[in-house]
Amino acid sequence: MTPTGYITLNDLASLNNLSLNSQPALITDEKSMLAKIKKEGSKVFDLASEDLKKNETVVNAFREKRFKELTFFYKDKSKEKTLMISILENNGVGLFFASKKLKKDPEVVLSAISQDDAFSLQFASKKLRSDYDFMLKAVQKNPWTLEFASADLKNNKAIVLAAIQQDARVLQFASKKLRNSYDFMLKAVQKNPWVLEFASDKLKIKLKSNYDFMLKSVHLEPWVLELASEDLKNNEVIVLTAMQRQPYVLQYASEELRSNYAFMLKAVQLDPWLLQYASEELKNNKDMALAALKKNSLVLQLLPFLKKFKKDPDIVRVIIR
Repeated sequence: MTPTGYITLNDLASLNNLSLNSQPALITDEKSMLAKIKKEGSKVFDLASEDLKKNETVVNAFREKRFKELTFFYKDKSKEKTLMISILENNGVGLFFASKKLKKDPEVVLSAISQDDAFSLQFASKKLRSDYDFMLKAVQKNPWTLEFASADLKNNKAIVLAAIQQDARVLQFASKKLRNSYDFMLKAVQKNPWVLEFASDKLKIKLKSNYDFMLKSVHLEPWVLELASEDLKNNEVIVLTAMQRQPYVLQYASEELRSNYAFMLKAVQLDPWLLQYASEELKNNKDMALAALKKNSLVLQLLPFLKKFKKDPDIVRVIIR
């Protein structure tokens, strides 16, 4: 992410609906390219060779020219609220050129935020990015706007919970205090179990080994079993709780559990296809194969390691029935 208030080459290009790689490389000489940009404007950047598009001097010339063009374009529009909203709804980066007054206007700034654009919020006033009601609407519209909230709001439980409910990854922008709070993470996991990945490193280790926390987590989102500590991946209650929601999380259970006859028998009775995750010893166990076949005879055809049992009388008898 670029520093606050700085527009990248791609941002400027997007405002002009340029496609940086769509045209043939017609101009290869730096001097010629610089002269053309100066004379004809930033639109000619599309005619640069791939090497020139990476040339720092050429890129800076393009950026400066485009910035001047956009400044001129927005000169008589930056204070017009209705007009700016219509522009921002299609390209939020234009908020950079809005007047100070409009950068403080919640309606204008919200129009710049879309599901694909949280970046533009950095151009809003600090006062607005510190406003609870506004930022709650912002994170609900795009959770990634949390990155540009004030420090106080990044430490606000309601704001952060509203954001992570949509995308757990934005927890990385929350305050260190929240990411290191066991009580907050207990609430956060109710909104989105994947937040565990974005807790502080110290707390993450603690939570992955916490029975109660992981039990709640796998109940809400069984695939979170993958993040559990090795000890909890070996805990029958934790694993079975996850499997009740999604049987195939068995693949993340400990090798010890997947080698346990009694446990794997329960697993196969839940879903015969889970036999594929058993230890090699149990895959070769005739009684285990029979248990799977009784649930679904197709496993004999589709699980290669069971082919050895095809001519076994007991196996054949189950299939005939």
